[in-house]
Amino acid sequence: MVCLAVLAAAGLFAAKKYLGKGDEQITLFRQGLLPVKVGEQWGYIDQNNNFAINPQFDSAFGFGDNGLALAKNGEKYGFIDKKGNFVINPQFEDANGFDEHGLAAAKSNGKWGLIDQKGNFVINPQFDSSFYFADNGLAVVKNDEKYGYIDKKGNYVINLQFDSASTFDDSGMALVKNSDQFGFIDKKGNYVINPQFDDVHEYSSYDKDLIAVETGDKYGCIDRKGNQVISGKDYIYQIYPDGIIFAQGKKAGVLKKDGTVLINCSYDGVGSYDSEKFCTNDDCYNYKSADSLYCYTHKPKTSSSSSYSTMPYCDFYGCLNRVEYSWNDYCTEHSFMED
Repeated sequence: MVCLAVLAAAGLFAAKKYLGKGDEQITLFRQGLLPVKVGEQWGYIDQNNNFAINPQFDSAFGFGDNGLALAKNGEKYGFIDKKGNFVINPQFEDANGFDEHGLAAAKSNGKWGLIDQKGNFVINPQFDSSFYFADNGLAVVKNDEKYGYIDKKGNYVINLQFDSASTFDDSGMALVKNSDQFGFIDKKGNYVINPQFDDVHEYSSYDKDLIAVETGDKYGCIDRKGNQVISGKDYIYQIYPDGIIFAQGKKAGVLKKDGTVLINCSYDGVGSYDSEKFCTNDDCYNYKSADSLYCYTHKPKTSSSSSYSTMPYCDFYGCLNRVEYSWNDYCTEHSFMED
């Protein structure tokens, strides 16, 4: 059995890029192993809390289905097996986890390309951003401040033209931005929903039919054809198949998918939504740090405070910003004191 100084795997597993796109079901123990940190080094424990790989890495991430995990030694990243041996030596400035096709994006000399499980580039480093391929075989890439889409040979299928762009979803649409407006394209680059929204919160939906959108200072929902189904709300927090959590002012309720009220907007919180995190430019230093009306690292300008326990852990003598926060152990902007 081992006694761990720090066990901080949860934040790493939230970053799907290090696990690879093929891992649809994310679990805490990947291939039976969990990365843990002791002092300044990372290793892996098994489910009996015994070390399977002793702490020796500067960073370590979850194992993929191919039995390889991204790990960092010094300033370079490589891939290790379940014995802790480097199968692909540390040589990359950054890298993603392998996808279901056995390919991973990796960065070399400031540019991103695609490697196989031997560490050989199958698409030479040439892009400014990391990428992975959607089910339709296209990946969004960035060069010269513009986004486009490539195939698995590295050829452009949709030329660089967007100010921002996302990966294609299961419906075959991709969110893109041009001239400060968001819309959706198909795999040929044609607009299926014209750019017209100030923001689109596609990751707030657990429903295949509706998408949360923002226009001006109001929120609503559109269907996959771009039809406005719900409008005029102060905030759309989360869309589920059986209801939509929304807010008007400081109160929250639930809508049906057709926009009619299921639960009156009379509660201070619904589900995981807490109105304490509902903020404006006047009452939060971090306004717009996540969404325009809902701040995940809320830093009030008033004496009241709310925080999430995923913020950096610190103590009074170890953090310059410790005294600014009401919680004793966490702060939103960790700044180390000099020795």
